[in-house]
Amino acid sequence: MNETLLDRIRPVTKRLRSVRFWRLLSVITFFGAGCAWLLQQEVAAGETSGTQVGRVLLLTILAISLIAYVLCRFSFRNPRAVARQIEQHFPSLDQRLLTALSQRDEELSYLQERVVREAREHSRTHRWAETVPTRQVVWSRLSGLGASLLFAVFVLGLLFPDRVTVEVNAAGSAVENVDSIEVQPGDAQVERGTSLVVTARFPNWVPERAEVMCQADDGTLRRIEMARNLDDPVLGGYVSSVNQSFTYRVVSPTWESESYAVEVFEYPELVRSDAFLSFPGYSGLPAKLIEDTVRVSAVEGTEHTWVCFLNKAGVAAELVAKDGSRTQLQPSDEYPGALIATFTLQESSRMKLVLRDDAGRTNKYPPELVARVLPNRPPSLKLTQGGDLTVSPLEEVELGAEVRDDFGVSALGIAYTFHRNSPVEIVLVEETGRGEKVAVSHLLAFEDLEAEPDQLLSYHFWAEDVGPDGETRRTESDMFFAEVRPFDEIFRQGEQPPGGQQQQQQQQQQESQNGQKAEELAELQKQIISSTWRVIRDERGAVRSGNFEANLRLIMEGQQDALSQLDEAAEAIEDEKSLAIVESVRADMQTALDQLTEALEGSGVGALPIAMTAEQTAYGGLLRLRAREFEVTRQQQQSQSQSQSQSQSQQRRQQQLDDLEIDQDENRYETEQQAEESTQQDAEEREIR
Repeated sequence: MNETLLDRIRPVTKRLRSVRFWRLLSVITFFGAGCAWLLQQEVAAGETSGTQVGRVLLLTILAISLIAYVLCRFSFRNPRAVARQIEQHFPSLDQRLLTALSQRDEELSYLQERVVREAREHSRTHRWAETVPTRQVVWSRLSGLGASLLFAVFVLGLLFPDRVTVEVNAAGSAVENVDSIEVQPGDAQVERGTSLVVTARFPNWVPERAEVMCQADDGTLRRIEMARNLDDPVLGGYVSSVNQSFTYRVVSPTWESESYAVEVFEYPELVRSDAFLSFPGYSGLPAKLIEDTVRVSAVEGTEHTWVCFLNKAGVAAELVAKDGSRTQLQPSDEYPGALIATFTLQESSRMKLVLRDDAGRTNKYPPELVARVLPNRPPSLKLTQGGDLTVSPLEEVELGAEVRDDFGVSALGIAYTFHRNSPVEIVLVEETGRGEKVAVSHLLAFEDLEAEPDQLLSYHFWAEDVGPDGETRRTESDMFFAEVRPFDEIFRQGEQPPGGQQQQQQQQQQESQNGQKAEELAELQKQIISSTWRVIRDERGAVRSGNFEANLRLIMEGQQDALSQLDEAAEAIEDEKSLAIVESVRADMQTALDQLTEALEGSGVGALPIAMTAEQTAYGGLLRLRAREFEVTRQQQQSQSQSQSQSQSQQRRQQQLDDLEIDQDENRYETEQQAEESTQQDAEEREIR
């Protein structure tokens, strides 16, 4: 490019850069002045520090201005772009300047030299610098300087907030102190976040205008206009939301008060409470931290730690239970800044957290911390197969049960005692899962037991788990019985006697009176055995329950009643073999009664298994007294009260009778009286015909 033409273009380029820079500077500083004005409002309200935000704003605007200067300095670097603006301002150039700039200096042709020469001549006769008018350059500089000055004024107001101009009177009298003016509350303490009302009472005169000047500890200045209520000689100012300590004074055009200090305090308060739970080993649960909670539920025996975070240090804390007991919270190395208290959960509790700081202030609303204890319940046992049975000596019986436990059982099995043999205990399942329902069964072969008629087998299911104390706990079901019946029981069909159902019942009662008494007595003895077993099962702990003595007395009364009934039944027995059985049963019942008496008088539960063994032996003897031969007839009617009064063994025998096929001829004339009435009726009908 031609250097002469480039020299003629440079003044235009400088003007373009200058106008752009000053325009950008005016926009930047005007924006900064607006920000400074808004920040002054916040500084006046005491919401922020003027010095700090003033410095930040000043540095920010200076940095942006420097960036704008650099960008403008490197703008308009393309001569052709500047030449286009010159061509637009001077149309007489007729594209000569752009054409000349596109030519190379070496080996120019005649026409090319002429174009360059005409462009240079035009620059001499015309002021290309007027492409950017002088007025535009001046106004851009004035706008930039004015905006910068405005910005400087507002920034200085932020940087030096303490220089407050106080109005003075026309005579220019200085501000004076008046001791008789009362300022309330003076030096004060207020709770963080609350408000404060400052009043000034003037005895003789009231200024037209006054302010409360609040100076925070961080240097923030806050002005609050005071107002007068009607004609009262009192001016008041409202300081809202006090969050930090500050000093204040009341300032009017002719007077200002001394400085007063306001200290901010906080009541002790619970910020957050966590609960750390270390579950007992039998639960199989890992330790757990529950954050931000005031209620927890955990299984019995859990080690529970309350972790309390407070709003400030130097606070004493204690948990107060409903019964008045108190537990102090202690600092913890594991939880820095927190206070903790540890309990072993045995029962549910509700405790209030009472806090007290160094100044003796307590928390206004003590929170309640609740710990709910879930009991470690014993396993649930349910019989699914079996119950009280009557079996033959060769029979195989399937016995089954279902168990479920909240934390699983360690063992599950069946225990039985046959005749006079020692008890047998069989483990069926080991280690079940938490909450798992498990069904078990066991096949009991009486042939393998060498069972004989009239022998008795008692059995029950049991399950073991871990109790709240960490020791093995056994839970047992009710006791059930299996009676071994004889191979042959004779059921002979008898003729229905005349005289109706009542005569038949009387005849049957007379024929089987002894067998029925033995049957009823055996049923009573079985109830005594079951009651004794329940007492043994429920009193396995070291401490006796409140119903222990009452239950034993009730069992003793039942056993004494059974002895009395046995004596009554023995009076009607003549068979020597049956009398020998009666004597054996009486001895066993007396042994059971003696052991029950010994348990009641102080030996405890230890004598009860011996008593139950004697009771079972007596029950087996009563089974041998039952009838073996029965004469039965079909009854036309059965009263509901009779069927309800039958014992379980009688009901089972009645079921066997119902299964028998007994043919009974129709008895057209059931009584002689009915036959005579029918004959007379037939004769009368013949006479009518």
